[in-house]
Amino acid sequence: MEEGVDYKYKVVKNHSWSNENYGNGDKDAILKVTETAIYKVTFTFNAQTKVLTATAEKTGEAGPIVHTYSVMGNIVDDWKTDIDMTEGEGGIYTVTINNVAAGSYEFKVRLDHAWAIAYPSDNYQLTVEKDNSTVVITYNSSTNEVNATVTPPTGIEALTIDTDANALMYNLAGQRVDKDYKGVVIKNGRKVVVK
Repeated sequence: MEEGVDYKYKVVKNHSWSNENYGNGDKDAILKVTETAIYKVTFTFNAQTKVLTATAEKTGEAGPIVHTYSVMGNIVDDWKTDIDMTEGEGGIYTVTINNVAAGSYEFKVRLDHAWAIAYPSDNYQLTVEKDNSTVVITYNSSTNEVNATVTPPTGIEALTIDTDANALMYNLAGQRVDKDYKGVVIKNGRKVVVK
């Protein structure tokens, strides 16, 4: 456990958040330690008084702390799987998610695959306008700022089948082609496939 980190916890009844849950009133209970080290944590809950406590007993020295930052949300696996980020210069972590469908998404960046520390405080809201978009998510470990950029797919998005055999045709380089040309052409100002 790390010095200065708020480790949040609650007790839930019958394994479900929809039932009663107890922490510090209606908020999460918080456990802090004064030294970064290895601890044994004991949770105690009195079902009669509804009082929840935790104690941390130091059991060893901690080595170097290496954190994992990951994205979790409905952008990939509906809040079931962490997508680990890669650390770059200046403590900036990134992850690229390809082939994202059009829609509305929510996610958080969380520390060490746990919910004790996650950013932003409210879910990040993201709208993707086009199918097969690429989403790049960044997290700044110095400021805890989360950002996302969406790049729509490039290239030809829709083709129609040629039905007007007499119109002038041009290849994608802008050169005029004849009726024997096969493939994608510009015809009447639209991209079409000539078979």
